[in-house]
Amino acid sequence: MHILPLHRVLLTGQEVSASGGQQVSESEGLEVSESVGFEVSESGGQEVSESESQGVSESVGFEVSESEGLEVRQMQSRSLREDLAPIFDRMLRRRKKAGTAVISAVGVPEVSQALELLHMGPKQREDQLKITEFLNEVNEFGFTPLTLDFEAFVRFIRQVKEWQATCMRAEDRAYGVELGLQERMVDEFRVIFDIIDNTGSGELDLLGVKRACGLLGQKSLSFEELRKIFEQLDKDGSGAIDFREFLHMTNMANLGKQKGRSNPLG
Repeated sequence: MHILPLHRVLLTGQEVSASGGQQVSESEGLEVSESVGFEVSESGGQEVSESESQGVSESVGFEVSESEGLEVRQMQSRSLREDLAPIFDRMLRRRKKAGTAVISAVGVPEVSQALELLHMGPKQREDQLKITEFLNEVNEFGFTPLTLDFEAFVRFIRQVKEWQATCMRAEDRAYGVELGLQERMVDEFRVIFDIIDNTGSGELDLLGVKRACGLLGQKSLSFEELRKIFEQLDKDGSGAIDFREFLHMTNMANLGKQKGRSNPLG
């Protein structure tokens, strides 16, 4: 199902033809990725909550202190602001070029474009309605037409990211259950994955996976054995694996075997 431009839904209150919306070209998306120095994963990155961090220590034998959890969250917050600043500035320049009154705020059309550039645009009607709800929430002063300054823009993007991450975690749990994992273990693996993936790329390289194995208490697996498993999962040869491939790895490496988990890949 093709979802129509978000800004048209907000401005007209109904869906309009896709041809009437502004499109973000692939080159524009690449340009933004290069300018902010990071690639946004399909899941939009994952936030590590305090409760998730504390839950890990109970089951996988590795402790995340309150200060360490806070440090991770603060780093994620700083990283988000730094990543969004050039995108916000780009949208302001577009707004000025279009002849809109020059203020340090962006409107709904620019926010819609920013979501597309960040690969966070709605994929179905329900997503569209939820993102519209977030926009209305951050417009706390009820500006008409709706405009967001940088702080409100950052809050809005963070809300969308956290909501998308929650949806992705639910899908990850279902995927893990199909592999024979308990939902709680999937959540705990997610926390460890996110702590190591402190840039929010959505992937881990071989050294990152080695760190994860150490945090999970896997001492018997040699680096060479781990490398072979990693290469099996890294089918495109990119040198990194995503979270679902990481879940496969936990089975192949028999992590958490004491919990009676199966190894569907051999």
